[in-house]
Amino acid sequence: MLQLVSRALLISIAVSACGGEPPGKLYRTTVQNPNGSYAQEVVLGDQTGLVVGVDPSMWDGRTVYDPPTVVIDAQDPMALIFRWANGACDHPAITFSRSGDRFALRVDPRESSGTCVGILLYRAVRIRLTDPISPDQIDIRD
Repeated sequence: MLQLVSRALLISIAVSACGGEPPGKLYRTTVQNPNGSYAQEVVLGDQTGLVVGVDPSMWDGRTVYDPPTVVIDAQDPMALIFRWANGACDHPAITFSRSGDRFALRVDPRESSGTCVGILLYRAVRIRLTDPISPDQIDIRD
């Protein structure tokens, strides 16, 4: 019985490590297609101390084939719009970090296996900040 409990605990630790939360203070939002389909929770781990919130952002005509981008929100210079594509079965986790005067955004798709529609989805979040950051200071990493 002890062996079964030990194995179950090890399996749950391994699963957590592979699909775990990003490091830093966590912020969550749900993104979806304009028609409300394919809703996905997105979690952002802030390691900069500058994030005050994360919201879904609207589709702006970009496609899933465009590379990930970050721009200043046209309505609010204290917010960034981060755009990328991921699969319909993914559970995207974003890490926002800092090294000196440079910042980095990294999306981990946290892919799911199993039965799923194999399509790419356009995604965008609005990252609200305490101080403005120029997109030129941000590296987008895989």
